[in-house]
Amino acid sequence: MNKKIYVLGLFFFLFQFVFAEKVLISPIITYGSDIEEIDNYAINLKEKLHNDLESYWFEGFFEFETLDESEVGKVLTVLDARNICLAKNEEYIIYGYIQQNEKSWYGNLKLYSKSHKKILKEFFSSDDILSFERFCNTLINNIAYGLKEISGIEETIVKDDLTEPFSLGISISSFYWNPLSPKWNNVLMGIVGVQLGVELFMPHERKVSNYFDTSIKLLTSYSFGKEVEGSYPLNLHSVQFNTSLLERFHFNRNHALYVGCGPYYELEFLTVLEKYKDAKTYLQNMFGLKTILGYELTINKKLLFGTEVAFDFHLSKDFFVSIKPSILLTINIYRGDK
Repeated sequence: MNKKIYVLGLFFFLFQFVFAEKVLISPIITYGSDIEEIDNYAINLKEKLHNDLESYWFEGFFEFETLDESEVGKVLTVLDARNICLAKNEEYIIYGYIQQNEKSWYGNLKLYSKSHKKILKEFFSSDDILSFERFCNTLINNIAYGLKEISGIEETIVKDDLTEPFSLGISISSFYWNPLSPKWNNVLMGIVGVQLGVELFMPHERKVSNYFDTSIKLLTSYSFGKEVEGSYPLNLHSVQFNTSLLERFHFNRNHALYVGCGPYYELEFLTVLEKYKDAKTYLQNMFGLKTILGYELTINKKLLFGTEVAFDFHLSKDFFVSIKPSILLTINIYRGDK
């Protein structure tokens, strides 16, 4: 029993973390007559840029790290930006310059992407010489909007009142399973299973956060079990066909919890080699009820990642329940608005 608890605990521990892309913020280059004074302004801008961007809600897509000039030197070109991204093994870097003259401030910062091997966005700001704070705020707001734009976050804000269309997804999952029955636990150890499915996402109102949607899932799974240590040799192969209705609660654009329920049909092949007897194979048709509790991360419009626990209630003469923690990936292959 302790082993089962350990496996389940480890499973949920590994999948409670969501990893964000890190955006590096390089030292800002300065131009003007009083370089020392402008450098101080640039340092303040870099710190403000980091703090303000950290305070924005990017729905888990980005985190930020500032770099010191003593560490990376002056970042002037695309090649400099690429070399730093490669050295740090990070996807994005913000770099550029600010310029001061007698009457005004001017700034040009750029967002470089390692995987795209180019500048994705350029951000500009200008203001009069006495309005440095406003100059900084304009530049930072432009950067924040640009980051939301490349991640797609702005669509949920601009199109808040629209309807999400019907869509179709293919799901793939693997699971560990175990029977929760004293009788079966004495002889049978659930091991692994795989599951393929088609998920139909119903049209629903699209909001930024706190909303529900519904989907129907058609699943086919295969699972394998074998004898526990000390028991006679036993192999169980089962194929299951299930239809479940899922209801999701979205905390925001990316994170959702869902529950589901539906009937299933299962075909089981059990091979047993008892002591002093020939091997026997038994075939059993079984109906049951599946309940599901899961967490889902929306990576983008086409890709969903999740983890769930299913309880299979085997409605046979020897009634028992199986628990199946799993990890799954859903790929959306059709959207009604395309």
